Amino acid sequence: MKSTLDGTTVVMATHAKDIVNKMKKRVIQIDKGVIVRDDRKGGYSGE
Repeated sequence: MKSTLDGTTVVMATHAKDIVNKMKKRVIQIDKGVIVRDDRKGGYSGE
C-alpha cells in the first residue's frame, strides 16, 4: 500500500509477511469475520 497524491485508498489482502513488514502501514487483522487487530504502523505477528 502506498499513499497517493489524490487521496485514493488501496486495500491489499495478503499473508506474505515480507510484504507486510516492508510496507509498515496500517494492518487490520480479521479472524472469522471479526476485526481483532487494527494497528496504524503494524507489522506481521502471525507466526
